[in-house]
Amino acid sequence: MRIPDNPVPGPARDYIGYGRDIPKVVWPNEARVAINLVINYEEGSEVHLAADGRNEGALGEIPYVMDPAYRDLAMESVYEYGTRAGIWRLQRLFDKAKVPITFFAAAVALERNPEVAQWLRDSEHEVCSHGWRWEEMWLLSREEEKAHMLAAIKSFEETTGRRPRGWYCRYGPSVNTRELLVEEGGFAYDADAYNDDLPYHVEVLGKRHLIVPYTFTYNDARFVMAPGYGSPDDFFKLLKSAFDVYWEEGATHPRMMSIGLHPRIIGQAARSAGLAAFLTMPRRRAGRGSRRDWRSRSGGRRRGWGCNTKFRHPVLDTGPKPETVARDGWRSTMTDPPCWPETDHAEALRRGSRPSPALVKTGGGMTFFGTLTKTPAPAFRCFHAARHPPASSDHRRPCAP
Repeated sequence: MRIPDNPVPGPARDYIGYGRDIPKVVWPNEARVAINLVINYEEGSEVHLAADGRNEGALGEIPYVMDPAYRDLAMESVYEYGTRAGIWRLQRLFDKAKVPITFFAAAVALERNPEVAQWLRDSEHEVCSHGWRWEEMWLLSREEEKAHMLAAIKSFEETTGRRPRGWYCRYGPSVNTRELLVEEGGFAYDADAYNDDLPYHVEVLGKRHLIVPYTFTYNDARFVMAPGYGSPDDFFKLLKSAFDVYWEEGATHPRMMSIGLHPRIIGQAARSAGLAAFLTMPRRRAGRGSRRDWRSRSGGRRRGWGCNTKFRHPVLDTGPKPETVARDGWRSTMTDPPCWPETDHAEALRRGSRPSPALVKTGGGMTFFGTLTKTPAPAFRCFHAARHPPASSDHRRPCAP
């Protein structure tokens, strides 16, 4: 007897993933854990009566949906807290900690608060599209979704000065989303999956497309959902426990850890204390020389995700030209093509600068703690594991020195 497996629209399910053959990733500085801090900036783009004829009912402080015959001023006010006060508490927290973040930003939300868009212009934080609005993509036709996607890109270019290279939908994608991203041609990855501890590739319309899985588990949304956190300490303990497990596993097979945040939720004063406590934990341990972690943005992990997987794909590296690196040690622009590494990680490190105990930002906002390399070595642009070499040289490109 078998369960029916009838054809359905959208991507095929994959129950196996890497299986027992987990790739041995080489993160920058040979870090055991890559940490990706994500702000979901949605406030102002949510459902509301004036635009949609109904009220927003998700991820507010109160599990209550008001009859659409009435305007829910309370829920509107909850969302306004995030964009009026919560986002700036997070801005102060992250600026003080000097860590890069990924902005899952809805385009309309940035239009409604130009000051937040200016913060992104002035920073090295990554902008990842959270859609034109914070909307349920599966309710749109393919044509409508494509139009909203293009509107989002245009909006980001106007508000932040750059187009997004990543995409993440509200809750989940439609059956058309991934194909539309590949068809558009300017997206390097999407985060519309929750099914792995490492990035992976899928084939979409005959092209290789990168998935950087996100998380509902390590997410502040549980402050307002059941079962949830009772205190900031609950949130901190969950993050700490996850980091400890990833750290131990990372001794042989480095991991990544995403953390989901919302200004209207974690931006509340008491809750932010739990996040602040976690941000200082890896730094303290690195200071004792006992731990190394890598704080990155989704784009940073995308840049580092290369032929260290069994799919044997070229490195998706889009760092700056070599002269930019030589000038200031920062990598922020999207210029270089994919390439295969010509050397192994150790040799590339030898070709780079000597380690120094400093705080360094490279490759799309990657931040290292512990023993660091000031100027990015070639390995930072072409990470790979020797156990997964390319099967042939058909798609091989030499890396820039």
